[in-house]
Amino acid sequence: MIIKKIAMRNFVSHKNTEIEIPRGINAIVGKNGSGKTSIIDALLVALFGDSSRGGIDNLIRFGENSAEVEVVFGHEGSEYQVVWRRKKGRNTEMYLRKDGKLIVRGATGVPNEIQNILGVDKDSAINSILIKQGEISRLLNEKPAKRKEIMGKLLNLHKLEKCYKKMNDIIKHFDDKKEEIEKELERIKGRYEEKKKQKKDVEAKLEEEKKKLEEIKKQLEDLEKDVEKARKEKEEWDNKKREYEELQRNITEIEREIKYIKEEIDRISDELKKAEKAKEEMEKLTKEIEKLPIIEEYKENLQKMRDYCNEKEEIQKTLDEIEEYLKKVEKHQKNVADYVVELKQELDYKPPQELKDIFVNAERKISSIENTIKDLKKKEKKCNELEMEIKKHIDPPTTENKKSELNRLNEELKGLKNKRDELMKEIAKAGEHIKFNESRKKAIEKSNCPVCESPITDEMRINLRNKIDEENQILNVLIAKLDLEIKRIEEKILSTRERIDTIQQLPTEQYEALKNEIEEKRSELTKTFYEINKILEVLEKIRKDNVGNLENLEEKIKDVKEKLRELAEKLEYKIKDEKDAEEKIRQLQEKKGEMKKLKEIAEKVNDLKKELEEKKERFEDMKKRREEIKGNLDNLGYDEEKHRKAEEEFNKKSEEKTRKEEEKRNVEENINGYERDVQRILSEIEEIEKEKKKKENAVNNYAAFLTFLDEIKKGFSKDGIQKVLREKAYTYISKYATNYIQYFNMDISEVTIKDIKKNNKEEMVIEVLREGQNIPLESLSGGELIALAIAIRLAIARVLAGNLSTVIMDEPTIYLDEDRRREFVNILQEFFRESKTLPQMIIITHHREIEDVADTIYRVEKKGEISRVSVGK
Repeated sequence: MIIKKIAMRNFVSHKNTEIEIPRGINAIVGKNGSGKTSIIDALLVALFGDSSRGGIDNLIRFGENSAEVEVVFGHEGSEYQVVWRRKKGRNTEMYLRKDGKLIVRGATGVPNEIQNILGVDKDSAINSILIKQGEISRLLNEKPAKRKEIMGKLLNLHKLEKCYKKMNDIIKHFDDKKEEIEKELERIKGRYEEKKKQKKDVEAKLEEEKKKLEEIKKQLEDLEKDVEKARKEKEEWDNKKREYEELQRNITEIEREIKYIKEEIDRISDELKKAEKAKEEMEKLTKEIEKLPIIEEYKENLQKMRDYCNEKEEIQKTLDEIEEYLKKVEKHQKNVADYVVELKQELDYKPPQELKDIFVNAERKISSIENTIKDLKKKEKKCNELEMEIKKHIDPPTTENKKSELNRLNEELKGLKNKRDELMKEIAKAGEHIKFNESRKKAIEKSNCPVCESPITDEMRINLRNKIDEENQILNVLIAKLDLEIKRIEEKILSTRERIDTIQQLPTEQYEALKNEIEEKRSELTKTFYEINKILEVLEKIRKDNVGNLENLEEKIKDVKEKLRELAEKLEYKIKDEKDAEEKIRQLQEKKGEMKKLKEIAEKVNDLKKELEEKKERFEDMKKRREEIKGNLDNLGYDEEKHRKAEEEFNKKSEEKTRKEEEKRNVEENINGYERDVQRILSEIEEIEKEKKKKENAVNNYAAFLTFLDEIKKGFSKDGIQKVLREKAYTYISKYATNYIQYFNMDISEVTIKDIKKNNKEEMVIEVLREGQNIPLESLSGGELIALAIAIRLAIARVLAGNLSTVIMDEPTIYLDEDRRREFVNILQEFFRESKTLPQMIIITHHREIEDVADTIYRVEKKGEISRVSVGK
């Protein structure tokens, strides 16, 4: 992987930084805190989502709401672009493009895809390209045991050690689970024995109940025989009782029938007497009832006489009301006549025809006229007042005349203003001329003429000055006259404006509106006036009709009086009035009704005689039947006491049987309950056995699984896979370190890294072979030690990443003394310039010695709170 570009926007202290990174040695230099390490942070967070600064929001520059990083790198012939974005309090956005095409997005998907592209996990990738602060010096200076720990972390073997330790927790977790299940198994076994004992107890109770049931069944058989015997005896007495009660009912019915027939004989005898008497009385009433139609006719004529007299009285009353109303309305119409005007259109009014409606309608209209006249008088008074007020200023007092006068005054005002403006312009012009003359006076004080440049004598100067003063005096007089004229015009303008204000406030619209209202009221009054006239015409017609009706009634009353006289002669007695006639009609109608009843009674005489004979015969038959039934009762032999004892015996035996049957049902229910309990307990035992078997299997499975976990734990131990991987890695690191050290042209033929046991502890040692002999590290020079450390660190990176293209060193010289720093610079100068060993190296440093060997230098400076990067060679 070759890093091509890193761009940062609002990232940590970088506001807008973009770095193009070529191949070769690239030095990023600057003071501590200038923002150098932030560049590496941006690279790691974009590639792997990894941050060393705590929360992701801490990466956003102070005072900003979002940050963005873009990284471009090359790998295996393709170019990749990573974009990382973060807004405060929001989720991180990440995009990965390959050769310009989006291939994946998301804060999880992008880092995972980059690890797939590089073929290593995140930690291995970081350890392969990033040599952290102090790593080179620690490889040289730490003790062998500590050196082994550093190597393990670089190779990610510490993760296996964590797994080894974590296995203790896992094994304990599953061992605890096994103990819990074993305890549960003991509880299940206890429940199993308890259920077996419970089943035995229930089966014993079941046998007892079954024996008890057999005894009850035997007792029930004996009781059923006793009950059957008592039932038969009881049924015999029941039959006798029913027959006895039936005969008693027959006797009771016959007695009732005999009594009823006797009452009927008495009733019919009484009715027969009444019918014979009614026949005699009916003959007496017939003559008197024959006068009823004459009295009824007499009453009808009396009613006619009353109705005609009432009608006559009503007509006379109506005529009097009409006469009085006509006088009242005619008087009112005379008072209204002064306000009546000519009708503008034909009157379309139909007065009511009913007298009551006519009076109501006319009263309403009269009231309306009176109110309208009152209102009209007020409006006319107001209208006259307005007319007088307006005529003081304009005549005629119309809105049109008001507008005309206002237009005239406005034109006059406009002319005055224009004249005032012209005079003011003349004053301004005269003032300018005076100023010009003053400048001329100053100019002639000079030796030469300001116009022709010829010399001016004192005499000429005096003459010119006097001439200018005279001219200015004339102009000042003119200005004074113009000022007086302007004041006069201003007064006239003020007067005209006052006149305009007065005219504008004249209520001509109100006056005209009021005048129109008066006209409308007069028209309305006129219309109502003529409507009342139409009502008067209708009243006159009604009056004439009523006079004719009155004359007709007089004739009818005369005819009725004659008819009453004729009917009185037929009756042979006088009827006082209608009430007397009604009383006589009522009495005769009562007698007529009474006669009708008498007739109905009289017509029953023959039927009653026949019915009386039949009832007497029926009476004798019933008496004979009663004697026969009494003889049957004596022969039946029913004894109530014996019947009661038979019933008691039957009930006693039945109750005993019922109790035994209830006892039998209870025992059967107990048996069923115990049988259900046995089945339930058997089911529970079966479930417990299944659960017991399941728990036993679980215990065995956990035991086997714990054995398996112990084997896995051993595999993660230092003597397990850790040892295998470490030995394998040591072999390749030794090989690659030997290659690098030989590339550095040193007389070291081989570098070997291995573990040895010392004082029962494993330590990592580095052996160096020179001229066929192992030599101690302490005998190597400072430059040789630096070269060895770099060779080993590069070998580790190559083991982790395969082909090594890019290495980033973060402050590689921070813990090196001056001599070793110089040796480190010499190695870079000799072996890493211009991509001799590695295609690309990025060094973060604040030591300026590195600048001398760098192909490209990036200077990082902090101005205020913002980091800025400049590029140099």
